[in-house]
Amino acid sequence: MSSNESHRVDSMAHLFRFQLGYLFQLMENIPEDRLYEKQRDGYNSAGWLLGHIYVEAEDLMDHLGVAYEKNDDWKSLFQNTTGKIDRQENLPTKEELLAKIRARYQKLLVLYQNLTASERKAPHPSKLLGEALPDLDSWFAHHLTTHLSIHCGNLVVWKKIVGLEVNGY
Repeated sequence: MSSNESHRVDSMAHLFRFQLGYLFQLMENIPEDRLYEKQRDGYNSAGWLLGHIYVEAEDLMDHLGVAYEKNDDWKSLFQNTTGKIDRQENLPTKEELLAKIRARYQKLLVLYQNLTASERKAPHPSKLLGEALPDLDSWFAHHLTTHLSIHCGNLVVWKKIVGLEVNGY
């Protein structure tokens, strides 16, 4: 790996760790009993946002042929196309969601760090993001930084709607 590539990978890892830390900081003061608040009123709750962050990483892992823990129930609740939770029982807890996100995204980071230069330049199959993110490198960058950032912003708005302190930067 060239020094430029190494610097890029290190920068991506640094940005990812910062963003994941911010996500966890935002979640600190959300009580368990409020995790899915406002979801049934048409808002994406903190619980839905966490679940969504978790399941959306599966596209990348499927593309790479990586084995991972699958949960079809979670996918049906949190996939990008759902946006609605129609029940209150048997939903994952904040602790479960955060632990799963931490493990899954650490795995994504390691996968990214181990890609070769030619693998990074390879196209990816995302129909939604294909034009904006032309290669696997940018698709990883999106998952490790932008996607987390977008949903941290959503969490900030949701916390303001439900009257919780933002508890972040």
